[in-house]
Amino acid sequence: MKSIVTYKVVNADLFNSVDDVELNLTSSERHFQGDVSIEINGEWKTISGQHGANDYADDYGFQIVMEFEIKNVKPFEVEPRDFTIEWNKIESVYKGRLNACACGCEGEYLYTQHYAKCIAKNDGNMLLLDDVSDKQDLFIQGILNNEFQNNNITYIKSNDEWIFEVETNREVIKDDYRLDEEIVYGYRVYQKFNTIK
Repeated sequence: MKSIVTYKVVNADLFNSVDDVELNLTSSERHFQGDVSIEINGEWKTISGQHGANDYADDYGFQIVMEFEIKNVKPFEVEPRDFTIEWNKIESVYKGRLNACACGCEGEYLYTQHYAKCIAKNDGNMLLLDDVSDKQDLFIQGILNNEFQNNNITYIKSNDEWIFEVETNREVIKDDYRLDEEIVYGYRVYQKFNTIK
């Protein structure tokens, strides 16, 4: 999976005055660093430095977003396709056993700060706020950039989310009845459509 910094139109009326936008940015812990160039009526204006995701929403109608490109994803019994995942729509990454229940007893869920803040604001659920940090967001981005790059990725659509899965390794152990049991380990990425604003 490859991360890219791009923009998304959030107010079409405001964005109509913009001829073009060019971004030369990298993402840091909470901000984007680099140049944002905006063309209006043939005139270019470049703003250098640190930028927040919503710095240009009120004046120009666009938001800076980080997305992840996933190529050649294989669904169950359907043709592969490509996806672009918006960072701010990612709820969590699960790290652990894939061929078991997904309650977290055989792995762990790593939540993004954006999702934790959204749940706290919208539902009053503050529990996840203690479990998230800049360091964890960077760790999740590392998983997305490394483990989901050119691996055998599958996806499932479930209600309000896409679930992307990549297997990292397998091992065979003896179960309680001394029978061979295969354990599959890897990662799942949960992307919400509408519940994260």
